[in-house]
Order: sequence, then structure tokens, then C-alpha cells
Amino acid sequence: MARIPENFRRNPPILANYDAVDIASGTGYVTFYGGRMGINGTIAGGNTSDLYVLSPSPFYSDTFVSNGGAFTGTSYVKNIDLDFDIMFNLPRTLKGQMIVNLTMGRQHTQTTLKIDMYPIIYVRKWDGSTETAIASATGNEFRPSVDTTGVYLKMACVPITIPTTHFKRGDFLRVTIELWGKTDSASLTGVLLLGNDPMGRLTQDGLSVFTFPAGYTSLLSVHAPFRMDL
Repeated sequence: MARIPENFRRNPPILANYDAVDIASGTGYVTFYGGRMGINGTIAGGNTSDLYVLSPSPFYSDTFVSNGGAFTGTSYVKNIDLDFDIMFNLPRTLKGQMIVNLTMGRQHTQTTLKIDMYPIIYVRKWDGSTETAIASATGNEFRPSVDTTGVYLKMACVPITIPTTHFKRGDFLRVTIELWGKTDSASLTGVLLLGNDPMGRLTQDGLSVFTFPAGYTSLLSVHAPFRMDL
């Protein structure tokens, strides 16, 4: 009996590299999870501060949430500005609609305070020293209708249209997340929060002040579209 040629019997191995595929457009999606790695001292590459990274595999972040410190002001100010990076070990081409899911929030102790906020997402290529802008998008403004103390959260979904962008080996994909906020009184202060735990924890030891309510998640995910060479 004649054998079926090997190239017809196997499933295309390239499809296993993606979490989802759109054959019609030749796009494969990879989900990256944003998290923080704590550093005490200096590691390879000269890094001496905490790293914010993207990973295709979930891991427990050093902290499940990041905050920008206390702020006040009736005009919008940037309170959080974090770069999440992943280095490519093989050439890749990014193209299509990227989707960023994030949980943002605010925390304060004054019962009369309202805080409005919105996210801005920047997608860049980084070679270790120079950033190259690729695309950006601004998420919807979140304006809580109640004056409540404690943590108040919003789960956001921000789409970003990515033009054809080539990455060579050693290039980084950098996703920068900014959170902007304002208070309704110059005399009141608050804190903005960004969930960044790939395991989706709602609290952790030593940070109970920022416990997220049930029904939310601290997961930060980036669904990145890559061109498939089929």
C-alpha cells in the first residue's frame, strides 16, 4: 500500500504557535500577559529596578497591582506610565488589530471624592536603546457616578490597529500603558491602580489595602496579531 506523503499527513506546525488563527486574513494571535518582576540588586543587562514584562505563559507577578502614588487636580494628569516588554528570538511580523484587556481603578478615603480616569495604550518597537512608535489608542473615559471610598474598578478593552511592522531577532515588543486621572476637587487626593498579575489575583500579603472586589480580575492581557506565512 502506498504511503501518504509526510507533508500531507502532518498538521501544519505553524498553527501550534498561536492561541487563535484567522486563516482568511493570514493572522495568528498570541496572548501575552503583563506582570512585574521584582529585583534586588543588578541582573544581566544592568537592570537595577523592577521589570515589567510580557510573557506568553502566565506567572505570579511580584505585585498583583501597580499604583502611581497620590495625586490631585481638577485637570487630567498622568498617574501611571509603565512599559511591558518581550524580546523576540526569531523574526516576526506584527499586523492587524491588537486587543488590550486591562483592569484600572482608583482608591481614596474621602466620601465626597470622585475620580475620572482613562487609559492610553502605546505600541512600540524597542531595540534596547531606541523606541520606534507603531500605534496607539485611547480608551473610554470612566466617570463613576457614585462617591464611594475604597477601591472602584473598571475592566477596559482597547483595540489598536497595527500596521505591518517587522521585528528582527533581538527586538522587543513594548506595550506602554498610561492611566490618566482627575479629581473633582483640588483639595482631595486619590490613587490610580492597574492590575498586572497574569494569574489574576485579587489581593496579596502586605497589599490588602488594594484588594479588588469579587467579580473582577487583575489580569492584564495583550492579544497580538502576527502575520502567518502559510
